[in-house]
Amino acid sequence: MKPWAPAFLFVLAFAFGARLAAGETYIVAIDVGHTKASPGAISASGRPEYEFNREIARQLEQRLKETNKDGGATIKPFIISSEKPMALPARTKIAASKNADLFVSIHHDSAQDQYLEEREVNGKEERFTNEFSGYSVFVSRKNPRYEESLDVARRIGRAMQSYQFKFARHHHEQIAGENRPFADEAAGVYAFDDLVVLKTATMPAVLVECGVIVNPKEEQALQTRGRQAAITSAIVRGIRDHFAHTPANPRTQKDVVVETNSSAPTRYPKPGATPAPSPSRDN
Repeated sequence: MKPWAPAFLFVLAFAFGARLAAGETYIVAIDVGHTKASPGAISASGRPEYEFNREIARQLEQRLKETNKDGGATIKPFIISSEKPMALPARTKIAASKNADLFVSIHHDSAQDQYLEEREVNGKEERFTNEFSGYSVFVSRKNPRYEESLDVARRIGRAMQSYQFKFARHHHEQIAGENRPFADEAAGVYAFDDLVVLKTATMPAVLVECGVIVNPKEEQALQTRGRQAAITSAIVRGIRDHFAHTPANPRTQKDVVVETNSSAPTRYPKPGATPAPSPSRDN
């Protein structure tokens, strides 16, 4: 039986999380990576990354709201998502306009072209790899609140490991498009300074790769309710533990939910393509 399968683990993650100070309010911007028009990586079965990202983002929003029932501080999450192309800095501008205390970008991972194999399933060509799997968390040292970003990333990574999810190490390989230094190897955190949504955010910001969807076995697991619940539980645990050690910013803004459609143009690489210095996973 997988360690993330039992539903009660989701409850335990909250029960043993740090309690937030009563009366505080924290706003969390949840960014759905990519768009419907430019959906990011394509999974081993042909499903677009954007759909995986949107599912986790919506569940994360709901789980964060549910934590408010135990008293203490209030967390107010909102989603940033678009079906049309959307300029990357627009995402962090929306977060800043809503006084977000934290920006979390949700993604699912791929691999470099050189590692992808091809096969035909039901008359369709699929690209896949069995070589890589696991989660990873990214931060940018160009973010003005890097130390806080790293703290959140570490806590999310450690929470992922509490479910025995392994760290995807292929982004550290010394090849074009990767070669990312570790920000905290033990927690599964990379430094990727030029990820646009991380370096342009004025608040602490992290990008979470929930798993490798070009790995057929992992893709199948990532579509199960148990795995999704465990992932969102881990992210919630990391966020709450961070806020438990961070004073809230004073504000008067009310709760906000944002689902945005922007026609602002941007350039998106083809799924599976070797990323340029500005990464495809940051769309």
